[in-house]
Amino acid sequence: MNKMKGLLLNIDILGYKEYIKSNNDEVINALIKRIDNFTSQSGKSKFYGLDMSKMLFRAFSDNFVFAYECELNYENVTNYLYSMKMIVSEFLLNGFLVRGSLVYGIVEYNKYVIFGETMLNAYLLENGHHHPTIIVSDDIIDVCKNELNASELYHIDYCKKYLSPFICWNNSKPDADDMFNGLVRYLDYYNLTSKEKTMPASIQEKIVFIINEFNSYFQVNYKAKLIYQNNKYELVKEVE
Repeated sequence: MNKMKGLLLNIDILGYKEYIKSNNDEVINALIKRIDNFTSQSGKSKFYGLDMSKMLFRAFSDNFVFAYECELNYENVTNYLYSMKMIVSEFLLNGFLVRGSLVYGIVEYNKYVIFGETMLNAYLLENGHHHPTIIVSDDIIDVCKNELNASELYHIDYCKKYLSPFICWNNSKPDADDMFNGLVRYLDYYNLTSKEKTMPASIQEKIVFIINEFNSYFQVNYKAKLIYQNNKYELVKEVE
């Protein structure tokens, strides 16, 4: 095994098993397209300000691991967080929710796997977190919190320690209507693949969480609201 020290991102696509088991061509094709784009060279080009020769990437099914060799400092973390924004936002825009964790430490690897305690820490950190966000480890938070205001670029909540699904860069927010449509697409995929008559509480909790994040983050003339009508779950704009 080789070793390096750096940032490690571990992410999963939520609902992946249900999508595959549904055998729904529309959803599966959309999922394949998103994964193909994400793992392609053009997808990797979205890593802002990073030396890609220092990046390791491994994937299995719906699990993606990115390890980046670097020192733990404000500049490296903020560049990496911008890349997280691109990943989370683009999945969401295309109707898929992801959950993940960002940690720092010694990464053991070969050409097939990423291994070791840091990978385990990332898995455990994500596994203890149920919302569709990137949760950030304490040591990374400590590096940034004196220089990065939680109400500005990245919307890291230093108490909850997660990276909001809705984050901006250089004071440029993602478009509210585009994000709303991404959530609508997520519900469309859920309705196409779910065999449940009622939405399980665990899934409803995730959707309510991200709707609350949306309503908190975007200052628009409507609120997103989850309703059940026409025998399916829908997202509507409730004009204030």
